[in-house]
Amino acid sequence: MIVPKSPLLSAVPRPVMPLHGLAQQTGRARSSLLRFLVVIVVIAGSVAWYAKTADRPAQTQPREQAHALPTVAQPIESPMVHPVTHDVVYPAQLNLVTDEQGVLVGCSGAVGNQTTRRILVEYIDAALTPMSSQCQWLIDPAYNTQLIDLDTFRLLLQVIKNRPNVLLALNNDDWLSEDTVIGPNGALTVNAATPRDAEQIQVALRELVGQSFTLSALPEIDESTETQRSLALANRLLETLPDGDRRPIDMLRVLNTQVINFAFDQAIIPEANKPILNRMALWLKDQPEVHLDIVGYTDNMGSVAYNLDLSQRRADAIKAYWVEQGVLAKQLNALGRGQSQPVADNSTSQGRFRNRRMTFLLSDPNAAAVVPVSAEAMDLPPVQSAKPSKH
Repeated sequence: MIVPKSPLLSAVPRPVMPLHGLAQQTGRARSSLLRFLVVIVVIAGSVAWYAKTADRPAQTQPREQAHALPTVAQPIESPMVHPVTHDVVYPAQLNLVTDEQGVLVGCSGAVGNQTTRRILVEYIDAALTPMSSQCQWLIDPAYNTQLIDLDTFRLLLQVIKNRPNVLLALNNDDWLSEDTVIGPNGALTVNAATPRDAEQIQVALRELVGQSFTLSALPEIDESTETQRSLALANRLLETLPDGDRRPIDMLRVLNTQVINFAFDQAIIPEANKPILNRMALWLKDQPEVHLDIVGYTDNMGSVAYNLDLSQRRADAIKAYWVEQGVLAKQLNALGRGQSQPVADNSTSQGRFRNRRMTFLLSDPNAAAVVPVSAEAMDLPPVQSAKPSKH
């Protein structure tokens, strides 16, 4: 760069000036030179900064992808603790159940965000039936946003397509024993109407997932033993939660882990369940902003109308018990859903036992009120037997 000469250094002859005029001229020259040097320094600093940062990678704002799930399954991590918030993150879950015609009748899951839910629903709808859009979903950041890679998931859906009385459960931790070793990508639990059917499905699934998933059949259970196991697990989960800062999602997990095994044709809460319900009542009284849906289900033995009434009476019983303990009635909404939304197949005794359940969900008090469902509104056979055999 050629720096222009200062006027004071110009070789052009100038007339002789008075002393005071020469002083003014010199002052103006020095001021101009100072301004010029400042500009040069600023330009040099800008060039140096640009040269220093030119090699850095561009920092772009991350954009949400159309499919947020990875193309390769990520290793599942047992409930883990976030390093900043210390919140537990649970494995994402999904349950699919078919009826005796091979039609999808049960669909429920727990995932970390709406994007994951939407993608899974799209795949289920494409492979099985649009009924899956009615799946029951728990959406909460406490659950992982990754379930399984989509290519493998699509093939798993083809394995159970049109097969009658099948359960396929991914990462349902309530059904895993304490000594179960989970594969790096999670656990697959299978149940079918007969052991032979279950084995055939397991063989097909094993060819797809190899050793990356723990693959097992739903074990035979004794109702009394399973009830006690569930209560012990629920109590253990409750004891692991901090006393002062218990998230609603963690308390829901405790409630949904316990089995409330009502006696046949009864809506009387078993004494074994009251200690946990009592502790939940204390928590709910301290959390008046928390609102719960108490949802009752039955198996498919008996008429649709009978099952709806029985499930409603059982949900009402739990609500009434909590209100007696001091919980505000407006925090609780009791709903009977009868034999809808099974979580296991109804062709086996163990499947029916699991379908006779109470489910607890967070509800939005500002949303439209959820009303009980009538038997006529449900797309189910009106009668399967004159009287229930076991509920």
